[in-house]
Amino acid sequence: MGRIWITDRRFLFTSSPDSSFYSLTVPLPSILSTRFEHPTFGANYLAFEIKPSSGAELRFKNQAMFQFVALLEKTKERAIYMKRQAAQEDEGLPTYTSPPESSTVTLVGDVPVDNPTYF
Repeated sequence: MGRIWITDRRFLFTSSPDSSFYSLTVPLPSILSTRFEHPTFGANYLAFEIKPSSGAELRFKNQAMFQFVALLEKTKERAIYMKRQAAQEDEGLPTYTSPPESSTVTLVGDVPVDNPTYF
């Protein structure tokens, strides 16, 4: 819960007074894309992608920032680990190649005799 302001330079969100989150400020040029989501179960929401910028700020009122940073770093490390695991699993798959040409296949015209017949 909170309030949103959009100026000609930035997007600003401030939370309600009883929240430990204080504000989020994002320069408008840093917003790369926006997407309006309306899930079947749940409230509609706006998702947006933000490019890294030196002008974005996140502030908390009643919570130590180091707790949030520690959680963020742990989550980031987990995401990197999961991405590496997925890449390693993809590398472990066998490579499929065409079977070698065989001289034991009998051809009738240009069609191998052991091919299935289609009706």
